[in-house]
Amino acid sequence: MKGRNVNWSLTRDSNGKFSMEQATLLTLMDIREELRDLNRVFRCSRFLDVPSKLDRIEKNTRKTARKKPTQ
Repeated sequence: MKGRNVNWSLTRDSNGKFSMEQATLLTLMDIREELRDLNRVFRCSRFLDVPSKLDRIEKNTRKTARKKPTQ
């Protein structure tokens, strides 16, 4: 896809402000960068190991059921 992952060059107007269209592009570029960071975290092997580690912690810290005293 042509134009994918492009950092658009934006210019300010004579008042030093961005147009609404440019502000939208800036926002989308920020969101794209944040999503890239999240994807890096989600692909990390340490992050992917968390569920199995939590299962082990739960298994090792589970309280044993007490037997009711017999009368």
